[in-house]
Amino acid sequence: MTATQSNAQEVFNSVLESAQNALKDPVQNFSKTQIAKFKIDALNYLKSQTSKYESIKRNDLLDIQSYYMSEFISKYLTEIICCEGQPDSVKKAIVFLFVNASAVCPLFNDKDKDKINKYINSDKQLTPFCLDTDWKKAFQFVNKAME
Repeated sequence: MTATQSNAQEVFNSVLESAQNALKDPVQNFSKTQIAKFKIDALNYLKSQTSKYESIKRNDLLDIQSYYMSEFISKYLTEIICCEGQPDSVKKAIVFLFVNASAVCPLFNDKDKDKINKYINSDKQLTPFCLDTDWKKAFQFVNKAME
């Protein structure tokens, strides 16, 4: 692997390492651990789905998707925190918007719905998103809907 190829996955590796460290840290709270678990699963899914791609295209895709996944989750958590004290219907609408964005913006069109929707189908998930998500499109979808 050349220096250019390893640097090309800098964002992906940084997000993955941060999530792995959060998961291993015994003093992390439940919410941070749950978010880290989702990020690791989503990044591993992304990496496995791109394994057939040419290395330069793959590295770029991994970095772009990792970046936007982090932005998407940060925006989601910010919106959830900002709706504290508002009616439950407001929070439900925000959750629905983000879950829907992750589901209607697939990257790979994976047919294994059980696998890709395991976070959506599981109760009590802090990050109830589809694994097969084009995170850049989902982020843009949410931003446009919130204008």
